[in-house]
Amino acid sequence: MTFTAPVLNYTILSPMLIVLAGALIGVLVEAFLGKAFRPIVQLILTVGTLLLSLVQVFRIRESESLSAAMGSVIFDGPGFLLQAAILIISIISVFLIADNENFTALAAAIPGSVEEHASIQQGNKVTEVYPLTLFAVAGMLLFP
Repeated sequence: MTFTAPVLNYTILSPMLIVLAGALIGVLVEAFLGKAFRPIVQLILTVGTLLLSLVQVFRIRESESLSAAMGSVIFDGPGFLLQAAILIISIISVFLIADNENFTALAAAIPGSVEEHASIQQGNKVTEVYPLTLFAVAGMLLFP
């Protein structure tokens, strides 16, 4: 039995890899950074990751590959156009997510309840949505 090493075109796969790396860093930020710094760090990290991935899409837009991941992922001009559109829409969406005035500070609390008011007074903000958004965007980039 012989092992055949997979042939991956990292240049073509780089927009997805950048978004996945940003999502993993976002999970680490969520785990180890204090709640006072998380909202701004997560926002900067998420927007920066998406912008970096968009720049990479524009850098490799002339490339085509029929075997980016051993034939399981194929990229061409329309695929890169869809990737750019997904990234632009996701950047706009992240700014909508960052506006937390109309969102509850605690998802399990009933609107107007004592728990919700206590959570607002403590300054709780939902920041785990940023890495989850990046994971979702990475999945959308894989199947344009």
